[in-house]
Amino acid sequence: MKTSGGEPLPLVLIVIVALVCLPAVAAEKRKAPDAAQPFALIAGTVCRTPGFALAAAEVAIIPEKTASEGYKLKKIKVLSDRRGEFAARVPAVPMRYTVRVKSTGYRPQEKSVVIEGEQRKDLSFLLEPEPGGGVK
Repeated sequence: MKTSGGEPLPLVLIVIVALVCLPAVAAEKRKAPDAAQPFALIAGTVCRTPGFALAAAEVAIIPEKTASEGYKLKKIKVLSDRRGEFAARVPAVPMRYTVRVKSTGYRPQEKSVVIEGEQRKDLSFLLEPEPGGGVK
């Protein structure tokens, strides 16, 4: 390679450009297969009585072991955001999940959801204070 003045580019410059560009190309190749994988979305809202958003509630999404053969699915844990909302990607395969929500000072709650392919399932949870829990 030569510069616009006809002089060869210094070897150090070529090495620097290669070191900067190659990791970005390799990272892009790693991301491509994940983006192509079909997924479903389990999303929802967690509220507390009388209907206010409940932030930082722990949401566990647990797959039933017998529903889908050949897939190693793990329990997913997410927290609700400040608006009480949560979302998690799951594989787009027929599967039943149990969604459990808990937060300190509130009674836990769970619901079942069935995923049948690429789709979105929305759930709503309204957590009641535990008796004597001291939550206002």
